[in-house]
Amino acid sequence: MLVVEAVCFPAKSRTYSKVIALDFSENMLRQTYDFMKADDTILNSNLALVRADVSRLPFPSGSIHAGAALHCWPTPSNAIAEINRVLRSGGVFVGTTFLRSTSSTPAI
Repeated sequence: MLVVEAVCFPAKSRTYSKVIALDFSENMLRQTYDFMKADDTILNSNLALVRADVSRLPFPSGSIHAGAALHCWPTPSNAIAEINRVLRSGGVFVGTTFLRSTSSTPAI
């Protein structure tokens, strides 16, 4: 539920004119919607749920945040190319993921 709350918080704050939660997983979007229904301030906010592939973003130019998602992308190079296409000049891409420490990866 941490990811769902991370999406709902910006919408609830009213800091942004529009917040779009994009996921390829219908189940993740359904969980997000169920979470939204429990709080009228989120349900009636500027949050839109969109099912789409990160390699084919349905957006005009802008800025993008991909929270804890990069490890889920089947072809990260295609996703980064698409993000580059969508970013406007001076736009910002913020991406995070999880890293599992192994004997071949140093501890951070």
